[in-house]
Amino acid sequence: MEQVIEGWVTINQEYWVDEDEIYLLKKDQGDIDGSDEGRQLRVLMGQALNKLGLKDAKNSYEKEQGISGKYVADNVMMQLFASSKRVKLDEIKEKIVLNSMGLLNFRETEYVHSTWTIGGYISETFTLGGHNILEILKQHEGQFIYLVIDAVH
Repeated sequence: MEQVIEGWVTINQEYWVDEDEIYLLKKDQGDIDGSDEGRQLRVLMGQALNKLGLKDAKNSYEKEQGISGKYVADNVMMQLFASSKRVKLDEIKEKIVLNSMGLLNFRETEYVHSTWTIGGYISETFTLGGHNILEILKQHEGQFIYLVIDAVH
């Protein structure tokens, strides 16, 4: 059962929390504030991986130190859908297909799709099969994204 994480890609610039941490916000404007707690990518990814049945691999020392989720998944597929405006996931998928067929003559909005599969996902480094997911998401700052995650069996 796939998990979908969505939100506006925002990179934290505040010194009092982890700088350069990626948040997926529900609002498209403004600074990160207290209402955005729990919208950190690392938190949302941990929740999604738990729902897929993957277990947190932290050891007891790491749990005592409050280190965030640590997952290693061998068979995971991730898809990124990005848009310069908030639209439904099905609409982005449709626009990407139409664009690939050359049927979109007028594009007022940019639509992006990427897929990464297997190769092993490591949450500490946010890499999947050698792809640095954090660096890829940073390129989409200010865009609305859907990150679709599924276990491959």
